[in-house]
Amino acid sequence: MSDRKHRNAYPLRVLVKDKQKGKNHDLTVAEYKVQQETKRLEMVAGFLEEKQDRLFDTSQRLEQAEKEVSKADRHLSDTKMEIAGAEKAISHSTIIKKAMYDNKIVGMARAIGDGMSYLLVDVVASSKYQKQGIGKKLVNSIINDIKSETMDGEYSTINLISIKGMEKFYESCGFKEVPFGYNGKGMRMKIEK
Repeated sequence: MSDRKHRNAYPLRVLVKDKQKGKNHDLTVAEYKVQQETKRLEMVAGFLEEKQDRLFDTSQRLEQAEKEVSKADRHLSDTKMEIAGAEKAISHSTIIKKAMYDNKIVGMARAIGDGMSYLLVDVVASSKYQKQGIGKKLVNSIINDIKSETMDGEYSTINLISIKGMEKFYESCGFKEVPFGYNGKGMRMKIEK
């Protein structure tokens, strides 16, 4: 009987070993497939991470570009307002002089007035052309126009408010610091909306 048990046990052991081999073999194939799929998923994850990084960088660049566009829009709006203001100022000016060089305006001056009293409000020269006498020629041209408009026996006045540091320039053009003679201090009011 012990032989019988032994004979019956052996074939059972072989079947178990075969099944274990089969399982081991099946597990190895499954593990291989899992490894391959894991590698593929890792590659896809790396690819997605790279795309996400690019998307993040692109998003940051877009955000920066939007900020720059917004800033440019504000600057354009401010510039349009300045141009509108300058056009209004020029259209209401009594005398406008400009200095030209190579078909470009390199300086300008303007005065407003009623035929007897004038206010010299702008004298500007492009920074590239400053210190070449352009401002003085523009101011003298306005002074000469006002002299020619002033009738014999009458007088006209030209007033201005100098930019700090430019007082000597206007003195060289013949202006005197207020107060002098019968004049009081110059006064000014600024109205803003």
